[in-house]
Amino acid sequence: MTETKKDLTSRLRAFVDEETAERGYVYFHQKVDIEVDMLNQVIQGYTEIILKPIRFDLEVIRLHLRQCCVKEIKINDFPASFQINDSEDAGIVGELIAYIPDEITDIPLIDQNGEWISIVVRVDFSLDKPKAGIHFKLPDQDKEVFKPQWDPYMFTINSPLPGAARCWIPCLDRIRDRCTWDFFVTVSDIEGLDKIMVVCSGNLFKLTESPTDYNKRTFHYNLPIATPAQYIGIVCGPFIDPYVLHYPGNEELLPNRPKIVAYISAEWEKWLLSTLYPNSDEPTEDTYWLHNAMDYFIEGYSQFNLHPEFDKNNPKVKPGKFPFKRFQIVFVDHTYSDITVCAGLVICRMHLLHSHYIIDQRFTTRRLLINAIAQQWFGIFIPPYSWRDYWLAVGLANFFADTYFKKLFGEEETKFLRKKDIELVCQLDVGKPPLCSSNWNKPFDSKDLEFISLKSPLVLWMLDKRFPFLDYRRGIPGIIYLILNKAKEDTDQNIRPGFLYTEQFLEQCKEVIRQELRNEIRKFQKQWIFGSGCPKFRIRAHFNRKKLAVEFKFEQGNTNLIGKTQNSDGPKTTHTQVFTGHMDIAIKEPDGIEYIHTIYLQGKKETHSLIYHTKYKRSMVTVKSHMHREKGTLEAHPPSYITEDDPREYPLQWGMDPESEASDSSEWQINEWISEERASNARDSWEWIKVDDTFSWIAIIDFEQVDYMWASLLESQSDVISHYQAIQALSRAPSKACSTTLMRTIRDWRYHYRIRMEAALAMAKCAKEELDYIGAEQLMKIYGKDYCDYRNETKFLPKQNDFNDWEEYYIQKAIPYALSCVREPTGNTPENIKKFLLDLLSWNDNSMNEYSDDHFVANLIESLGNAFIPDEDQTISDPDVEIYDLSCDSQAYLQEALETLERYSTRHKLFNSYRALLVTATIKAKSSLMLSQVIPVDGREFLLQSQYGNYVGVRIAALNALIDLDFHNKTDIAQYFAFLAEFDSDLAIRRFLLSKFGEDRGPQCWDLPKRASSPRLLKIIYKPSA
Repeated sequence: MTETKKDLTSRLRAFVDEETAERGYVYFHQKVDIEVDMLNQVIQGYTEIILKPIRFDLEVIRLHLRQCCVKEIKINDFPASFQINDSEDAGIVGELIAYIPDEITDIPLIDQNGEWISIVVRVDFSLDKPKAGIHFKLPDQDKEVFKPQWDPYMFTINSPLPGAARCWIPCLDRIRDRCTWDFFVTVSDIEGLDKIMVVCSGNLFKLTESPTDYNKRTFHYNLPIATPAQYIGIVCGPFIDPYVLHYPGNEELLPNRPKIVAYISAEWEKWLLSTLYPNSDEPTEDTYWLHNAMDYFIEGYSQFNLHPEFDKNNPKVKPGKFPFKRFQIVFVDHTYSDITVCAGLVICRMHLLHSHYIIDQRFTTRRLLINAIAQQWFGIFIPPYSWRDYWLAVGLANFFADTYFKKLFGEEETKFLRKKDIELVCQLDVGKPPLCSSNWNKPFDSKDLEFISLKSPLVLWMLDKRFPFLDYRRGIPGIIYLILNKAKEDTDQNIRPGFLYTEQFLEQCKEVIRQELRNEIRKFQKQWIFGSGCPKFRIRAHFNRKKLAVEFKFEQGNTNLIGKTQNSDGPKTTHTQVFTGHMDIAIKEPDGIEYIHTIYLQGKKETHSLIYHTKYKRSMVTVKSHMHREKGTLEAHPPSYITEDDPREYPLQWGMDPESEASDSSEWQINEWISEERASNARDSWEWIKVDDTFSWIAIIDFEQVDYMWASLLESQSDVISHYQAIQALSRAPSKACSTTLMRTIRDWRYHYRIRMEAALAMAKCAKEELDYIGAEQLMKIYGKDYCDYRNETKFLPKQNDFNDWEEYYIQKAIPYALSCVREPTGNTPENIKKFLLDLLSWNDNSMNEYSDDHFVANLIESLGNAFIPDEDQTISDPDVEIYDLSCDSQAYLQEALETLERYSTRHKLFNSYRALLVTATIKAKSSLMLSQVIPVDGREFLLQSQYGNYVGVRIAALNALIDLDFHNKTDIAQYFAFLAEFDSDLAIRRFLLSKFGEDRGPQCWDLPKRASSPRLLKIIYKPSA
C-alpha cells in the first residue's frame, strides 16, 4: 500500500518535538569552513547546514544569527532571497529567514529507497570585530612590559544554554537542536610567534598546509556525536606541540577512553606539567589524578553503584564510555570565566595553572576540571530538553562529580563543603522560582545560573538520601547508571541519545521503587523541584517525666519569604507550604548509649514524643570535672582520613585524656565545665541531642540545648557535621570553658582540619572583656607553642615556615585571621594582637620551605589590615572628620604596618608572587582602612592598578576598591568604568563591572539589541550622591 503524503508527514513528525514539527525540518549536520585573521579580528567563510524536511509545504528556513554579515544564501545550490530580523522576539524562532527558491518546486521527504532526503543550506558570511560569542585577544604592542600577556588568542565564549553560538556562525541555536559537525579552520602565522594552531571540539582529522602560502594551514576537525551549538568550542593561538597525557604505564588506549591532550603557549609551558601531570619524571598516584577521575567515571562508577548486595536482580554491570574520542584542555588568557566547558574541550584561564610549590590552587583547579569531565555526559552528550530542565543537567553533572570528590578528598571534606553549600542555598533562596519552572528570566543571568548550579545537586543528594526509605538502596547513582547505559546503547546503534526531561527523570525514579511507595516521590517533586524555598525548622525538646518520653515541638517556615514570584513570561508560583520527610534524631541518654529515633515530618506545627530508654531513677547526667575522650569515639572509630600508621603523637589535651594529667593548666588558662555554675549544678536527662543525625536535609535548623551539651557532642562524636554544629552553637555562647573546649579541638589533629579552623574563628568570640580575653590569649598561646621558636610577653618570633603538613598549614593561616576579628568594647582590636600580627608578618621566613608562602603572606596582610578596622558602630559618620582617632600606640603600629605592606609590594615587584596575591591583599587591606577612615582616602594608586597590563586579580581588587570608596560617582571615573565594561580586552574585567552594577546577564547576552551601550552604562554607573 502506497503511503500518502499526510501519512508520511505524520510518521516523521512523531519522532520530533512539537516546535520542530511546526518548523518543518530537523537539524542533521553542519559543515563550517572559515578563515581566521587574528590581527584584524575578522572571520569569513561559509557554512553548509544539512536539514531533513518533515513537511511538503516548506516555504522558509529560519536560522539563528547575530553580528555576522550574510553575503549569500543558497538552498540546494539555488540562490535564495533572505532577510534578517534581529529583534529580541526573533531570537526564539531564528533571526535569519531564507526563502525556498522558486526553482525548488517540490520537496520530497524520502527517496525511492525510503531514505530521508536532505536540504543543503549554504550561507556565506563574514564577521568583523565581534562583540559577543567569540573573542579576539590581540598581541600587545610592548612585549617587554606585558610579556605574560603578549600571546594573541581567539576563542569562543560559550554558555551552557543557547544564545552565544549564533553570534559567530549561522546555526540552529535552540536548546533542543543538535547535529554532527565538520570544521575547516584556516589560520595564518604571526611574525615573531610560534605557529598558530587551532583546537576545536571533535577529532583532528587532517592538517593541510597551503600550497601557495607556507604560513597558512587548515585544520579539519570532525565531531560525529550530535552536539548542541552552544557547546561547540574553537581556540586559536600560538601553542607549542600538543602534550599528550598518557595513561599509567603508557598502556594502549582502550576504545571507551579518550585521548587526553593539553595545549599551551611556550611562555607557560613549565606550569603545565605541574598542574596536569605532576611528578611526571617519577610517576606516583598523584601524577595520574586526571586519568583516575576519567577511569572512575567510565569504569569504577558503574562497579561501585551496582554492588550485588544492593539488589539481587541487578542487570549485568556494563562499563561506561566517554562520549568523545578526545578530551582537550587549552589554556588561554582574558577569558570570561575561569573555565569554559565545551564538547570534548575545556578552555581554561591561565591562572588555574600552578607549580608544585602552590598548595591552595591545586584543589580548586582539580575540582573545576573534574566537574568539566562530568559535564561531558550531562549537559553535552545528554542535553536538557528545555530551559526548565537545565537544573537536571547541571544537578546530575555536579552530583556525578561529587561521587568522585568523596573518593578523592574524603567523606569528611565532602560533607563539610556540602554543609556550607546548604547554608548558602538557604541564604539565597528568597524570592526565587522553583528549580523546574518557566518563571526564570531567559536567558538566565549569571546569578541565577550560579544559584541553580548550587541548589540542583543538593536536591538530588537529598533525594538520594530518601531512596533507602523507599527500599531502593542504589539511589541516584543507580538512576545515573541507567541513564548513561541507555545513552550508550543508543549511540552504539547509531541512534541519538535522548534528552534530560524532568518528568521523564521522575518517572524513572518511580519505576525503580514499589507502587505503594511512589507517592513519596510525588511529594518530593512537588516540594523541592516544582516548589521553591527551603525549610526553616524551630525545634525545642522537653523531658516529660510522667510519660518518660522526650517531646519535640517542631515549627516549620520557608526561606522564600516573598512567597510568590512573578515574571512577565510566566504565571505566578507559590513557595512550598510544608516540607515532608523522615528525620533522624539522636539522643545520648545517661546509660551512655546513643539512641537514634526516626520521625516523619508532615505539618507546620507538630509534636513528636520519643521513648526514653533509661530508667528514671538513674536518668540524670552530671558534668564531670573534665570530659574525657571516650572510647568508642575518635579512638575506636577515627575519621576516615586518619590511618593506623599515622606517625603523629597523641595530642596534648591538658587533663582530657585518662593517661595524662594537666601540669600547666594555669599557663594555658584551662577552665573546665565543672567550674561553670550552671553546669556544675546541672542534672539533665540526656547528655546531648543531635537533630538530623544522618545529615539529609537542606534546611535551617534552629535547635537549642545548653552549651556544655554542645561541648559534649563535640568531644564524643567523630562526625564532621556534629563537630561543625557544636562549634557554631558554642560560638553563640562564649565562656571560659567554651574557649578551653575549642582550644583542645584546635590542638587535636584527629579533628578534620576545617573543623579546627572553625574552632579558631569561634575562639575569637570568646575574646571578650568580661572573659578576660581568654580566647585571644589561648589562640596566641597555641600559635606561640606550635609555630614560634621564642616567645615572651611582648615578642613572638615565628619559626621558619614548613608547610609539609598541609592541615597544619591551614590552621596556621586560620589563627591570625581569627585574632584579627577580636574587638574591645571600644570597637578596636587590642594592641597586643596588632603587635602580634605585625611581628608575624615582619619576621616571616620562607627561606627553607619547600612550598610557596604567597597565600600565607596574603592572609597575614589581610588579617593585619582587618585588625586596624574598628567595628561599624564605631566608625565616623561626620563627613567633616576625615581620620578615625587611634591611640598613640595604634598610630605607631599602623605606621609600621603600612611600611611593612610597602615592603611586600616591593618584594612582588622584585620576585613576583603567584597571581600577584601580595599586591591584591595589599589593595584589599588599604581600601578597607580607607573605607573605615583609618587612613586618608586616596584612589590614585588604585586607579593605576586597575589599568591594563596589571594582573587581572589586581585589576579587579583595584576596581572594587574604587567602587567601595565611591569614586565611580565622579564623572571621569564613571566614564572610565563604562569604557572598561564595554571595550576592555579582558572579559573578566567586563564581567566584574557589569555584575557589580547589576548588568551581567551572561556571555550570550552581550550582543542582544538591548545590550548596554556606553551612554546607558554611564547612566547606571554614575549615581552622584545628593
